Amino acid sequence: MPGPSDETQPCTPTRSRVSLSSTSAAFLISDSPIQSTSQLPKLSTVYISPRKKCYVELLAQEPKTEQERQLQAALRESDKYYNLQKETMTGLQAQSVLHEMYTGRVRGQLEYREEKASLKKSGKLNMDGRAKLLSGDEVYDVVKEHTEWKKAEAAAATKKKAGWESYKNAVDDWKAHERVRKEKNEMILQTYQKAVKKWEAERDNAKYEHRRAHWTKPGKPTTTKGDPPLHKTTPKPKQADYIRGKGKERAEADDDDSEDEEDLDGDGDGDNDGEDNNEL
Repeated sequence: MPGPSDETQPCTPTRSRVSLSSTSAAFLISDSPIQSTSQLPKLSTVYISPRKKCYVELLAQEPKTEQERQLQAALRESDKYYNLQKETMTGLQAQSVLHEMYTGRVRGQLEYREEKASLKKSGKLNMDGRAKLLSGDEVYDVVKEHTEWKKAEAAAATKKKAGWESYKNAVDDWKAHERVRKEKNEMILQTYQKAVKKWEAERDNAKYEHRRAHWTKPGKPTTTKGDPPLHKTTPKPKQADYIRGKGKERAEADDDDSEDEEDLDGDGDGDNDGEDNNEL
């Protein structure tokens, strides 16, 4: 007796792989690394209408027979599953759109890496594997170009190393300057807190003696006002300013990895803290 046809056979992972191997998405089941030129078929989306109530008038009628009541119940159940199916389809389509955006960005990054790798030289003379006359002009030009390239690479490496050293020294100096700045700001804030406590004592005495305070509450020092004002922070040295040839993304990533130190400048000036100094 002949077996069932392919149309009636259930879809299994093995049959799916066989059918996928003959399409443009065959690279998904291949053992070879995925290239940036490998693309999935373009995603096709459909318009999904918003959810709305259906059969309102029909379901609002009072059933006169048991059959009408059962039909209304079946209609409500069908409408419920229909709306649930629509919500599921909307979520799946939105997820597919996000996946396509993600794979597009990954393909762009993969293409950039492939181009960068293809431009990288091996450092060996390219003589095409053929016999050459060592005193010929062709060999001389190749050797000259290779020598100049090696010198340029060595000079770039030396410059980059010097840039790294300069950057590290600049960061060390910046950290030392920041420590001194924060110590000075801490002393200024401590002096301000002592002045506030002294003013609070004067305010309490003025209330007790039914008079005005002899001086107003001191304002919290900031980088723009105060006697003395807080010392402003200096910008941290940027890696890209010292090391040329590195992208901004690498410089920003290294800056984010560095330890963030607490800023003592504070928010606001605190002029409105406490009670009014004109209160009797």
